[in-house]
Order: sequence, then structure tokens, then C-alpha cells
Amino acid sequence: MHKHLIVVASVLILAATSAPAWARWGCGAKGPGERWSDSWDSSSQARASALALKTCGKGCRIIGCRADVNTADEADALWRQAGDRVTNCTANDRDPATGRCR
Repeated sequence: MHKHLIVVASVLILAATSAPAWARWGCGAKGPGERWSDSWDSSSQARASALALKTCGKGCRIIGCRADVNTADEADALWRQAGDRVTNCTANDRDPATGRCR
């Protein structure tokens, strides 16, 4: 009986550690002129899209979405545009060295 319990526990641990991580979503949005925004680390594609559009503002459209976009740097590498980035952070939320949202 003890051997069976060890085997069952081992299988459960293996299953838990080999399960795939949940992908986090990101999207990029482009607006009129040179306005753009992006999102990252969202729980779903719909949420990432909504955040990018909301931050970008009126007249913006989604230019792309992907799973496994967990950081601002990853999002910028995919959707960075020339022009003015629109963010939803205040001056107090910005890193003084880079000017990016923290």
C-alpha cells in the first residue's frame, strides 16, 4: 500500500510541474497621426485588445495581438511605432531614466 501511495504522489507531482504555463496576452494599437500604444501581461486576448485601444484613444485600431507577451519590452519589440506613445500612467509612475511606465 505504501508503494502505491508513493507512485500516485510522484505522478501527481510530475503532472503539476509539467503543465504548461498560461500564456499572457499583449496587443498593439495605432491611431491617427503618430499615436500608438500597447498592452502586455493580460489574461486574455480580448482584455489585451481592450486595454491597448483604451490607452491609445479615439480612432485607434489594433495592429496585432500575440500570446506570451509578458513585459513592456516584449510588447515594444513587436509593436513599437515611430511617434508618440500613449500610456495610462502619470509622471509619478514613470521611470526617470527611461521615461517608461513602471
